[in-house]
Amino acid sequence: MKAVLEQSPRFETLQGLLGDVNQEITEAFVEQTTKLLSDARVVGYVDDISFQLTKEVNPVELLRNLEIVVTDSGRTISLERLGTGTQSAVIIGRARLPPR
Repeated sequence: MKAVLEQSPRFETLQGLLGDVNQEITEAFVEQTTKLLSDARVVGYVDDISFQLTKEVNPVELLRNLEIVVTDSGRTISLERLGTGTQSAVIIGRARLPPR
């Protein structure tokens, strides 16, 4: 399936669409990201948090690797690679957000 998708003439179109979707997700989470950052800063030095649907906007990876990415001291790192304190702060912050 992966090879079929990568060889598809629509592959570049899909990459563009995923880029657009990633931008929409970022804009949708602006307010929530501010709240998450506030909570994450209580226990860590987190500069920014963002969300990505795919690695390198690759349609083959769509939803396979949904990850939360944190910018900490100028370095962008997947949340899973950070300490449990920062992970907990982001998760607790997310749990405190009102349902939509």
